[in-house]
Amino acid sequence: MKGINSLDAEMTLMHPLPLRARPLARITLAAALGLLAQAGCTAFPDVGDSASDAALARPYPDLVPLQDLDMGLGTSRIAPETAPAIEARVARLKDRADSLRRGAVVDGATRSRMRAGVDRSQTQPSPDDEDAQ
Repeated sequence: MKGINSLDAEMTLMHPLPLRARPLARITLAAALGLLAQAGCTAFPDVGDSASDAALARPYPDLVPLQDLDMGLGTSRIAPETAPAIEARVARLKDRADSLRRGAVVDGATRSRMRAGVDRSQTQPSPDDEDAQ
Protein backbone atom coordinates (compact mmCIF):
# COMPACT_ATOMS: atom_id res chain seq x y z
CA MET A 1 0.00 0.00 0.00
CA LYS A 2 1.34 3.40 -0.93
CA GLY A 3 1.93 6.06 1.66
CA ILE A 4 0.70 9.62 1.50
CA ASN A 5 4.14 10.90 0.51
CA SER A 6 4.32 8.61 -2.54
CA LEU A 7 0.83 9.65 -3.64
CA ASP A 8 1.79 13.29 -3.20
CA ALA A 9 4.89 12.66 -5.31
CA GLU A 10 2.78 11.04 -8.05
CA MET A 11 0.38 14.01 -8.07
CA THR A 12 3.37 16.33 -8.42
CA LEU A 13 4.55 14.35 -11.45
CA MET A 14 1.16 14.63 -13.12
CA HIS A 15 1.04 18.42 -12.71
CA PRO A 16 3.89 20.81 -12.00
CA LEU A 17 2.12 22.16 -8.91
CA PRO A 18 0.20 20.05 -6.37
CA LEU A 19 -3.48 20.84 -5.83
CA ARG A 20 -2.88 22.71 -2.59
CA ALA A 21 -0.53 25.12 -4.40
CA ARG A 22 -3.06 25.93 -7.15
CA PRO A 23 -5.76 28.16 -5.64
CA LEU A 24 -7.72 28.52 -8.89
CA ALA A 25 -8.00 24.74 -9.21
CA ARG A 26 -9.19 24.48 -5.61
CA ILE A 27 -11.80 27.20 -6.14
CA THR A 28 -13.03 25.52 -9.31
CA LEU A 29 -13.25 22.15 -7.57
CA ALA A 30 -15.12 23.67 -4.63
CA ALA A 31 -17.55 25.46 -6.94
CA ALA A 32 -18.23 22.27 -8.92
CA LEU A 33 -18.86 20.28 -5.74
CA GLY A 34 -21.12 23.04 -4.44
CA LEU A 35 -23.19 23.02 -7.64
CA LEU A 36 -23.51 19.25 -7.52
CA ALA A 37 -24.63 19.39 -3.88
CA GLN A 38 -27.16 22.09 -4.71
CA ALA A 39 -28.56 20.06 -7.62
CA GLY A 40 -29.15 17.16 -5.23
CA CYS A 41 -31.34 19.35 -3.03
CA THR A 42 -33.80 20.25 -5.80
CA ALA A 43 -37.47 19.71 -4.97
CA PHE A 44 -39.37 17.42 -7.32
CA PRO A 45 -42.37 18.96 -9.09
CA ASP A 46 -45.80 17.95 -7.87
CA VAL A 47 -47.24 15.60 -10.49
CA GLY A 48 -50.70 15.95 -9.02
CA ASP A 49 -50.99 19.49 -10.34
CA SER A 50 -50.54 18.39 -13.95
CA ALA A 51 -52.89 15.38 -13.85
CA SER A 52 -56.64 15.79 -14.18
CA ASP A 53 -58.99 14.91 -11.31
CA ALA A 54 -60.44 12.04 -13.37
CA ALA A 55 -56.98 10.56 -13.91
CA LEU A 56 -56.14 10.84 -10.23
CA ALA A 57 -59.44 9.17 -9.25
CA ARG A 58 -58.82 6.10 -11.43
CA PRO A 59 -57.40 2.99 -9.77
CA TYR A 60 -53.88 1.84 -10.60
CA PRO A 61 -53.70 -0.75 -13.40
CA ASP A 62 -53.23 -4.39 -12.45
CA LEU A 63 -49.71 -5.75 -12.67
CA VAL A 64 -49.61 -8.77 -14.96
CA PRO A 65 -46.73 -10.94 -16.20
CA LEU A 66 -45.14 -9.80 -19.44
CA GLN A 67 -46.01 -13.08 -21.17
CA ASP A 68 -49.72 -12.39 -20.66
CA LEU A 69 -49.62 -9.06 -22.48
CA ASP A 70 -50.69 -9.01 -26.11
CA MET A 71 -48.22 -6.55 -27.56
CA GLY A 72 -49.39 -6.90 -31.14
CA LEU A 73 -45.83 -7.26 -32.36
CA GLY A 74 -46.75 -9.89 -34.90
CA THR A 75 -49.09 -7.60 -36.81
CA SER A 76 -47.80 -5.22 -39.45
CA ARG A 77 -48.76 -1.57 -39.28
CA ILE A 78 -48.06 -1.01 -42.96
CA ALA A 79 -51.04 -1.55 -45.19
CA PRO A 80 -50.49 -4.15 -47.92
CA GLU A 81 -51.12 -1.60 -50.67
CA THR A 82 -48.26 0.65 -49.50
CA ALA A 83 -45.55 -2.02 -49.84
CA PRO A 84 -45.21 -1.71 -53.68
CA ALA A 85 -44.93 2.08 -53.41
CA ILE A 86 -42.16 1.77 -50.82
CA GLU A 87 -40.33 -0.84 -52.89
CA ALA A 88 -40.53 1.42 -55.96
CA ARG A 89 -39.11 4.33 -53.97
CA VAL A 90 -36.26 2.17 -52.70
CA ALA A 91 -35.45 1.13 -56.28
CA ARG A 92 -35.45 4.79 -57.43
CA LEU A 93 -33.14 5.80 -54.57
CA LYS A 94 -30.74 2.95 -55.35
CA ASP A 95 -30.67 3.96 -59.04
CA ARG A 96 -29.97 7.57 -58.08
CA ALA A 97 -27.15 6.50 -55.75
CA ASP A 98 -25.61 4.38 -58.51
CA SER A 99 -25.74 7.28 -60.99
CA LEU A 100 -24.11 9.60 -58.43
CA ARG A 101 -21.32 7.07 -57.87
CA ARG A 102 -20.71 6.70 -61.63
CA GLY A 103 -20.90 10.28 -62.83
CA ALA A 104 -19.76 13.68 -61.72
CA VAL A 105 -21.99 15.39 -59.20
CA VAL A 106 -20.63 18.86 -59.97
CA ASP A 107 -20.45 20.09 -63.57
CA GLY A 108 -17.15 21.28 -65.09
CA ALA A 109 -17.85 25.03 -64.94
CA THR A 110 -18.81 24.88 -61.28
CA ARG A 111 -15.81 22.69 -60.48
CA SER A 112 -13.35 25.16 -62.10
CA ARG A 113 -14.99 28.07 -60.26
CA MET A 114 -14.66 26.16 -56.99
CA ARG A 115 -11.00 25.38 -57.69
CA ALA A 116 -10.30 29.04 -58.49
CA GLY A 117 -11.85 29.98 -55.16
CA VAL A 118 -9.59 27.56 -53.32
CA ASP A 119 -6.40 28.18 -55.35
CA ARG A 120 -4.41 30.85 -53.47
CA SER A 121 -1.89 31.37 -56.27
CA GLN A 122 -4.50 33.30 -58.30
CA THR A 123 -5.58 35.56 -55.44
CA GLN A 124 -3.87 38.50 -53.77
CA PRO A 125 -2.27 37.61 -50.44
CA SER A 126 -3.98 39.12 -47.45
CA PRO A 127 -2.01 41.18 -44.90
CA ASP A 128 -2.33 38.28 -42.46
CA ASP A 129 -0.61 35.96 -44.95
CA GLU A 130 2.35 38.37 -45.32
CA ASP A 131 2.82 38.52 -41.55
CA ALA A 132 2.87 34.72 -41.33
CA GLN A 133 5.71 34.48 -43.88
